[in-house]
Amino acid sequence: MAYLGAGITRFNTADGLTVTGDAQIDTNTLVVDSTNNQVGIGTSTHFDSNTKLTVAGRINTSNGTATGSINFGGGTVVNVGSLSNHNLQLMTNNTTRATIDSSGNFGIGTTTVNRKLETSANNNGGAKANYIRITDTDTTATAANQQGGIEFYASDSSSGAGVTASIEVVYAGSGGGGEITFNTAANSGAGVSEALRIDEAGKVLINKTTDSIAIAGTAISSTLGVRAAVDGNIGLLINRLSSDGNLVDFRKDSSTVGAISSRGGVATNVILRTATGQGAGIGGANSGVLPCDEDGLQDNEINLGASGTRWKDLYLSGGAYLGGTGSANKLEDYEEGTWTPTLPSGGSLSVGKARYVKIGNYVNLSFYVTSINPTAGNSVFKIGGLPFDVKTDSSYYVGGTIGYTGDNNLNDVMILTGTTLDYLYFHLNDGDGGAVTNTEMRDRGLTGASLDAMIASVSYTSA
Repeated sequence: MAYLGAGITRFNTADGLTVTGDAQIDTNTLVVDSTNNQVGIGTSTHFDSNTKLTVAGRINTSNGTATGSINFGGGTVVNVGSLSNHNLQLMTNNTTRATIDSSGNFGIGTTTVNRKLETSANNNGGAKANYIRITDTDTTATAANQQGGIEFYASDSSSGAGVTASIEVVYAGSGGGGEITFNTAANSGAGVSEALRIDEAGKVLINKTTDSIAIAGTAISSTLGVRAAVDGNIGLLINRLSSDGNLVDFRKDSSTVGAISSRGGVATNVILRTATGQGAGIGGANSGVLPCDEDGLQDNEINLGASGTRWKDLYLSGGAYLGGTGSANKLEDYEEGTWTPTLPSGGSLSVGKARYVKIGNYVNLSFYVTSINPTAGNSVFKIGGLPFDVKTDSSYYVGGTIGYTGDNNLNDVMILTGTTLDYLYFHLNDGDGGAVTNTEMRDRGLTGASLDAMIASVSYTSA
């Protein structure tokens, strides 16, 4: 290796410096190997004999505004880019082909990049100039093997970092046919599972991998139509928002043959059976659901249920007309239940049974109470707790029936109630207009013994 001075043939300000043979400045600042025609900057070691220039360190270039850099040293990576706040561009044939902008967005075919990855080209004439290709080099395609895909990865620490969704292409078989799957995850740590597939025939499969109607999920195609199978839930839900109109159109050869519509509460007839003389269905008119058949709306012809195929419960917010259409045929309320007899004027009792039936505003109640023990005094003896108050018509009074009184002397006692009352009271059948008091009932034997009982019923009109 020759040092500066040896082999120098010319050195002046006019002609520059000419060195014959090797040259070295400092130890490794500049090393010229004339034998192998190699130059090293910061090093004398080269990758191989074909390497002409090796630089150990960073090369910076600047035009006074933008500063670029190629870093060959410091760590295990090679950095190529800009040190200033400017874009990095890659060129071929003196044309910019790719751009990495100062925000780290990568653009192919464009110098203005709006997303992390953007491609730009003119596809006019089907040139496929703006396509991205993923190539699988496996030459023995196997069904269900992945051909390629895109993954969406979350770094969320609450559920653990992981893939939250992916799009994959899998082989349909050894012939290389492809199917696209869309996969999702409940959270980043759960792992993805298939949610939708487009198979090699173009069928769209939602939450299933086969078009079998026996498997929960939905299949859509031009040959199958729409086939939905749901496990224990609604199979089809249609909701038209904002305006009235058709919910569903039924068409044959592009001509409308029927519809189910919502127009101010009036719906088209839905015929459930079209056989002549056996047709049955429902229609809508005048804010009502009406019986109809293949000939239209019908009156007093179509049954709701049959002797062996009955409906279970009927829920109405209004009344039902039974046997006719007049007001006297209207049943507006029916109710059965229990109630709890009490002694409002003081005392105690035990309730065996206490029930009522209410039909419209007609109430029939019955009760069986034992161990009746009214508090002594001149207060009127009452049995309270009626499930419904008596109607408010003036001079309205009704009597009931006492069927059993245990071993007490109540044979001449009558049970009554009247207008606006919420309790029963008692009179003696002796023409006296006064109500029986607690003390009088005690004198007749009601002092709390187990056989101090009463079974009675009363019917009245409720308020």
